[in-house]
Amino acid sequence: LKSPHHIFKRTIKLSFKFGRVIRAWAGWRLFVFIMDPTEAEVILNSHVHIEKSDDYHFFRPWLGNGILISSGDKWRTHRKLIAPTFHMNILKSFVPTFSENSKRVVEKLKLEVGKEIDCHGYMSETTVNILLETAMGYGDTKNNKNGIKYAMAVMRMCDIIHQRQVLLWYRIN
Repeated sequence: LKSPHHIFKRTIKLSFKFGRVIRAWAGWRLFVFIMDPTEAEVILNSHVHIEKSDDYHFFRPWLGNGILISSGDKWRTHRKLIAPTFHMNILKSFVPTFSENSKRVVEKLKLEVGKEIDCHGYMSETTVNILLETAMGYGDTKNNKNGIKYAMAVMRMCDIIHQRQVLLWYRIN
């Protein structure tokens, strides 16, 4: 398995051969791939099955032990604290920010018409700009060049963590 992209493509291919739920062993670890969104939703909405994979420990030096990393009672406490921020009235107040940033990325993408491009960088920059404006209160992201730098750094960090997950010799701290 060469890359995350290769793993993803292979999983999709195997789903057509073996069905919508695939069980695979990689060494001592069992992986279950669920290809049906309705079946995945049952698991993701569970209040019982919320323990995260051991691989999350690779994120700890970077993200600490907050809501993204923690499990169990600590996760429940953090989840209850953050839940009000996702109230519909609060989210509605962000619609102008979503709209403005969406229009901005569309204008950038218009310059790429007729070309084959990877839109991941554009979408990552837009996501970071929206987060800067909504969650962090940073007002002017139009001329901000740090958003894309941050997005690229996050992607690089995720690549490093993925390598640690996949390659046995990188798992050692």
